[in-house]
Amino acid sequence: MKRLFLILGFALTSSPALAELSPEGRFDFYASPWIALHHTAYHLERAARTDLKLRGRVPLHPDDDPEIAQEFMQGCPDIAAAYAPYVATSILFSPDTRRIAKELKYGPDALTDQRVADALKACMPVYKKTLWPIHEASARAFIDRLQSELSRHEAAISEAAAKDIGIEWPDEPVRFDVVPYANWAGAYTDIDPANVTYSSRNARLSGEYALEMVFHEAGHTPPVDTAIMAASIAAMEATGLDNKRFPHYVLFHAMGTAVKEALDGEDYVIYVEATGLAEAADSRDIYDALAAVWDSDASFADRVLMAAERVVAAQSGQKNESGAD
Repeated sequence: MKRLFLILGFALTSSPALAELSPEGRFDFYASPWIALHHTAYHLERAARTDLKLRGRVPLHPDDDPEIAQEFMQGCPDIAAAYAPYVATSILFSPDTRRIAKELKYGPDALTDQRVADALKACMPVYKKTLWPIHEASARAFIDRLQSELSRHEAAISEAAAKDIGIEWPDEPVRFDVVPYANWAGAYTDIDPANVTYSSRNARLSGEYALEMVFHEAGHTPPVDTAIMAASIAAMEATGLDNKRFPHYVLFHAMGTAVKEALDGEDYVIYVEATGLAEAADSRDIYDALAAVWDSDASFADRVLMAAERVVAAQSGQKNESGAD
């Protein structure tokens, strides 16, 4: 079922995007120079803005030689002014910058911001000469490695996740735009339409945890996201649990355990445990509760509810022990 083809887009798309469908057809991976240039320009300009107190800066990656990056920025003098209105806000929380990435699927002529369109067009020859060869090689290497893993495990993970969450996967694959720079977390997801932006150079996301995190990001799109949000919100309302991150913790646990089950390996340590996220103060009780109920024969919604009940009971016990009212 694997296919490889070129998306030609508009005539101005002088370097076409590589697109490759995963073996089971769950994911479509793209390496578009326009989308890569957008993320590179945004993050390099954001990193250079010393006049702004910015959270979530993404620094120059070690693979990008500073002199080459400097040549890129000097050769693209219009980029700074074009991106100035956007860099004060993290790309994860900016609908404007995310709109640019969506529009760039169809080439720069599709952009509603003409200033950005003109800057990207003028910059593309410089980008192709300087940073794009490095970025393209990284994206292609990541896609090749991931496809090898998916050829062995995609079907089993898809089945395990569908069974655990009680959903059917959509007919259309989730699009992944593989880029050199995504955001501080290494990946982010849009749902209208379903689209994941994924860094090929984040050590964990593109390495040992690529399988889990690709499924995790896909889990932010319908129907998985719909099922997880519905069960989580219902459980929070029924128990009084007050934690807006609860649905995300459920997604982390559900996809992590699905991957662990599919790999059939006791040695696999799911992402939140390997990174210490499961031990964070605001999430430890939740992950402990989810682990305690996950092997139950109950439905997904009931397991999420039972986990929420455990968390609330544990928090209530802690308050009583401390003497709080």
